[in-house]
Amino acid sequence: VLDHGTLLILPHQTAEQDSRLPRISCRTMELFNFSQLDLRHLPPHEAMFDADTVRLPLSLRHWREADRFQPLGLPSGTQLVSDYFTDHKFSIPQKQRQLLLVDADDTILWIVGHRTTHPHRVTPNTQKILVVDLVFDN
Repeated sequence: VLDHGTLLILPHQTAEQDSRLPRISCRTMELFNFSQLDLRHLPPHEAMFDADTVRLPLSLRHWREADRFQPLGLPSGTQLVSDYFTDHKFSIPQKQRQLLLVDADDTILWIVGHRTTHPHRVTPNTQKILVVDLVFDN
């Protein structure tokens, strides 16, 4: 693959290997003490959201050209997912493999392994946390 002037040599993947998505595992927890919660050191396959703001069911999908989201830390406005990829120097193969977690309205909640969205963040006012784990089957 030629990516931004660099030749990348990648292992060939079959369509079946490429189409396998991880399973979504969700659980809710009561939030008793926000100050003891450390959201900065979550494993890359796990994210937390304010359970009362998320519309179930959740699903995984690949990004689409016009996808927009409101990244954590951006209290107003949105960003194109493609701009996020460019800003964070995603290669073409990374963009093609990248998964998005979306809610029942197809609102992007998480660029999996990278950034969650601001409107669904856990805050001191959160009462229940939705913990989302991705389970990768071999």
